[in-house]
Amino acid sequence: MSRRILLSLMLLAGISASAAAGSMKMAVISDVHMMAPSLLKQDGKALDDYIASDRKLLREGPWLVREAFARIVEEAPDVLLISGDLTKDGETVSHLYLRDSCLAEVRRAGIRVFVVPGNHDVNNPHAVEFDGDRTARVPSPSAEEFAQIYADYGYGDAIARDPHSLSYVAQLAPGLRLLCLDACRYEDNSFEENTCITDGRLKRETLRFIKEQARAAREDGQRMIAMMHHGTVRHWKWQTIVMGDYLVDNWRRVSSLLGRLGIDVVFTGHFHSHDISTRGRLTDVETGSLVSYPAPMRFVEIDGDSMKIRTELLSGEGLSFPSGNSFEQEMLEYADGAMRGVVDGIIPEKVSPAVKERSCAILAKAYTAHLRGDEVMSAADEAELKEAVRELRGETWLYAFILNRVGRNFWNDLAPADCETELELRPLK
Repeated sequence: MSRRILLSLMLLAGISASAAAGSMKMAVISDVHMMAPSLLKQDGKALDDYIASDRKLLREGPWLVREAFARIVEEAPDVLLISGDLTKDGETVSHLYLRDSCLAEVRRAGIRVFVVPGNHDVNNPHAVEFDGDRTARVPSPSAEEFAQIYADYGYGDAIARDPHSLSYVAQLAPGLRLLCLDACRYEDNSFEENTCITDGRLKRETLRFIKEQARAAREDGQRMIAMMHHGTVRHWKWQTIVMGDYLVDNWRRVSSLLGRLGIDVVFTGHFHSHDISTRGRLTDVETGSLVSYPAPMRFVEIDGDSMKIRTELLSGEGLSFPSGNSFEQEMLEYADGAMRGVVDGIIPEKVSPAVKERSCAILAKAYTAHLRGDEVMSAADEAELKEAVRELRGETWLYAFILNRVGRNFWNDLAPADCETELELRPLK
């Protein structure tokens, strides 16, 4: 159905675009990283090693997704948005498990679901099954197969598709469109070299598609919001310096373009932090991972020119861990360990173990605060960071400088609030 016919039908029904878009309820999740249970032939060293290098609650993933979807069905939003990294590493069987065992229940409840791919989801050489201390590759979908798998979850409902990527436009409601953007570089993944590209970029042709669709939305009196896996706005100072792979290439240009085109909000993921940040006219609403600390979901309500956003966290009720930890403690230890591993691998070996340990501990604390959102640096945190920096400076000035900057920036929460906030949308013209 063409855009003109769709708009005409709305008007014939006596619904103006601006009035029809007056109220809309959405749920938003990201980075599900589903690992189908069938991929775990036998638990053991192979999966332990994988999780040690990429710390997510993969074994518990199906349980957590079911808890999230049960809560979403109870909340009864109009739509559910999932901003990428649907699977552990793009295993076709994981996509099918997520679709048939999880998403189908949401859809049967009358909730429309829209997905975009993340860097893990398509043509991924890391798609494997685990059998004790061994792994073996399993199929991963091509871009065309991804769209076929999720035909009932966005791609079949698209009113426009970009032939050069997995980007598309969907009509969420009369007067409101969703621009789903694919910035993933799955064509550059290498099975020979066993590499999967983390960073993202929007192709020149896709940028043209964005401009065309934004112009069509304006002409038809439609508000447009967007969803993409990679970030479009910096969420903490120095992110571009030390972890730039989590922002789309040329992010300043991209965020400025989207803002100029009338798009106020883009829902993203990828970094696993639960954070909202604004640059110019564009607000990037990043949602944390369901299988990482703090396991959040967002619930969004659009009412006229206002967008209200609130957060709920999964409880993990019913889960138990060999460590004896609570669900929150287990997630925190995973996140803490992930950052400690990064810091330990960067700080020179010449640094004494005690000094390195203090540096790892304080930066991990700052990182987990950023993951949770609405982070605040207490006086005790500041004193602890200062002491760690002072000790590290005695052995390496450069890494002490980096520790100080990154630690403070993780704790420096950029506006607006991350978990509960209200955004003003530009009026439709």
